[in-house]
Amino acid sequence: MVTKEEFRAFALSFENVVEKPHFEKTSYTTNNKIFATLDAMKNIGCVKLTTDLQNEYSSIQSFIYPVDGHWGNLGWTYIDLQKATEAITIEVLEQAHHLISLKKK
Repeated sequence: MVTKEEFRAFALSFENVVEKPHFEKTSYTTNNKIFATLDAMKNIGCVKLTTDLQNEYSSIQSFIYPVDGHWGNLGWTYIDLQKATEAITIEVLEQAHHLISLKKK
């Protein structure tokens, strides 16, 4: 299990990350682009991955799965923090941060 406090700390540990409100959630941005969100009420994290990474992670980890519909088709991926491990959570956050960091400022 990963707590919402741990998820927050992991997300903020990367370079140039800013925490901002995002509707009823909290977003984590770099270069003014969201790479992760946290729904503290539902204890669900969400990260932006490529669809290939999304498929890879969701095929081997039942607590990682695509967001329904259009957003999921763009690579947005849920992490059920009740079932997640620290190592995988850090890994997917790192992947998401890296992908967004590569985009032009």
